[in-house]
This record gives sequence, structure tokens and C-alpha cells, in this order.
Amino acid sequence: MPHAPPLHEAPRYPLVSFMMVAAVLLSLWNRNAQIPEWVLGDGISLRTPWVLVTSAFFHGDPAHLIFNLLWLWSLGTRAEWAWGTGRTVLIMIFLAAISSGTEQAITGPCIGLSGVGYGLWGLLATAQRRVPRLAGSIDKTTSQLFIIWFFACIIMTALKEMNVANIAHGAGAAGGWALAHCMTARHHRGLWIAGTTLVSVVVLVLALR
Repeated sequence: MPHAPPLHEAPRYPLVSFMMVAAVLLSLWNRNAQIPEWVLGDGISLRTPWVLVTSAFFHGDPAHLIFNLLWLWSLGTRAEWAWGTGRTVLIMIFLAAISSGTEQAITGPCIGLSGVGYGLWGLLATAQRRVPRLAGSIDKTTSQLFIIWFFACIIMTALKEMNVANIAHGAGAAGGWALAHCMTARHHRGLWIAGTTLVSVVVLVLALR
């Protein structure tokens, strides 16, 4: 498991701390059914493109919320420490949009930060091979947990035991993997950026249609 900083160090990670507080407050707000359209919208569309990101902060139940917050704190703080708050804002927006956008384009709207969690896993697991300060960010056990949970969620969804945004999980992981290459590749970096941009634009167009 990656080492997570103690919670009293939250001021050192303003973005991740803000995201966690926002997720708690908006998820509680959601349970009271008092969400205005400008926050969550009536689905994702050209009229409400921000929902690609804001939908990630809403969760269906406390277990869903707590599980995602644990991984956000564990992995998100590592990203914010490595790349700074400003760049990590862009990383989080990309991961939220690509995961929820792909789910929207294929099956429909989804909520939750799990796509971002899978994106951070894909990003850090790939980037740590090239960025010395990220060495050890993702160990073998963590990767095994993410992979096992990915397939367990697919099975539980197929058995109708849970309704999981499995496509968002996969798209988040793939988006994090591609983003890591865009940020750290030593060769053909321009091709990685062009390819990732093209795929992202196609996904967003399909999601917002």
C-alpha cells in the first residue's frame, strides 16, 4: 500500500483536502435531494459540460464515499506532492472528465470519485518508472487490489448485486496511463500528447452530444 500522510498534514495538500471536503458536503446534499441544476445538471450535455467534473463529487452511500476518499487521500496527496497544486488541478479535471465522459458516452451518467482513483493509480504506477521522486508510489499489492476490485465490480454488476460504473474505472485507469506518458515520456512525447488529446476530444464530443 502507498504511504499516506497523516490527516493533520492536510494543509500541505490544499487541493486534495478541498476535494475531500467537497465530496462529503455534496454527497450529504445529494441525500437531501436539494441539488440545483447548475451543480449536477440534468445529465451531461452541451448545456452543462461542468457535470463531467462535478458529478465525481457525489456518492450514493457512505461506504461508496469513504472508500473513494481513502484512495483519494492516499494517491492524490502523492500526486499533489510530486507535481504541485496547480498541475494537479489539471490532472484531476482530466481524470474526472475522461472517466465520467466515457461512461456517459457508452452507458449513461455516473457519480463518484472512483474513476479519478483509478486514474491516479494508472498515472502513478506508470510515472514512477521514469520519475525518481515517485519511486514506490504504487507497489505490487496496491496494483493487485485495483485489478481484483475492477473485475469484482464487473462480476457484481453482471449479477445485479451492485450498479458500478465499470467503464469509468477502466477509462480512468487508461487516462491516467496515457497522461503519465504525456508528462514523462522520453521519446515520442509529442505523439502521446497528440493521441491522448484526440481520443479525449472524441470521448467528450460523444459524451456531450
